[in-house]
Amino acid sequence: MSLFKNLKKDLQKQKAVREKVLAESRKALQNSKLAIFACHRQDLKTAEKLLQDAEGILKKVLKEVEGKPKFLNDGNILAALEEFGEAGLVVAYAKNNKLEFPKHPELPPDQKVGALTDFTGEMVRTAILQATNRNHQAIEKIYKIVDEVVRNLADADLTGQSRQKFDDAKRNLKRLEEIRYDLSLRK
Repeated sequence: MSLFKNLKKDLQKQKAVREKVLAESRKALQNSKLAIFACHRQDLKTAEKLLQDAEGILKKVLKEVEGKPKFLNDGNILAALEEFGEAGLVVAYAKNNKLEFPKHPELPPDQKVGALTDFTGEMVRTAILQATNRNHQAIEKIYKIVDEVVRNLADADLTGQSRQKFDDAKRNLKRLEEIRYDLSLRK
């Protein structure tokens, strides 16, 4: 029966797209994670290259799923976009002490929230590295930017997973306050 042959063929095509999207999304996510680690090592050149590679991969993935609604809300793609957004924020902060999302691809709002809240955790790691060098000025800048994230997200009426991530950001702000306090005692 041609009905079942066509169905089987369509399912195989769908499976092939899904497997390709899954593999590419994983690559983009991994490159984004590596970009963040490169920033912690103060290797901005490598971080920028990895972020650029992730951007190229994500653009291809999004083009592949364009017009295929089944894939637009795929958790793997969304996770890769969120990690890419986080890496973009970390790299932008390392370069110019500013909060800036990558321009392309455009991130959905929930992934922007996730990227911002996860960014605060990366800033705690950066602050700990700076604390070992007793770099009070860098820690103050980090504290101010994390405080800005938390203050602005507090007004966003977040729910669900975004709300849980926001609670993590508040805990990260508290950790930074503790780091500042500990350093003040050691002056």
